[in-house]
Amino acid sequence: MIEPNMATMLGYIMTDATIEKSKLQSMLSKACNRSFNSISIDGDESTSDTVVAIASGLKELSSEDEFQSALFEVTQGLSADLV
Repeated sequence: MIEPNMATMLGYIMTDATIEKSKLQSMLSKACNRSFNSISIDGDESTSDTVVAIASGLKELSSEDEFQSALFEVTQGLSADLV
C-alpha cells in the first residue's frame, strides 16, 4: 500500500514468448522476489499489490536464462520507478 490515499500497485507485464503458465509463474515469482518484494515505500503492506505476466505464445523462447534475466530487468526497473 502506497501512501497517501491508500494507493494499490498493479503491474502488468506482457510478452510474446511461448512459455508454459507454471514456468512463467515461477520465473515471475523469482523476479518479483528480487525486485518488488525488496522495496518499501512507506512501511505499509498491502494484500492488493499485484504483478501479472501474460504470454501470447507468438514467439518461440530462445533461452530461459535470457528470458529470466529480461524479466528481472523489467521488474527491477518498474519497482525502482516506485521509489
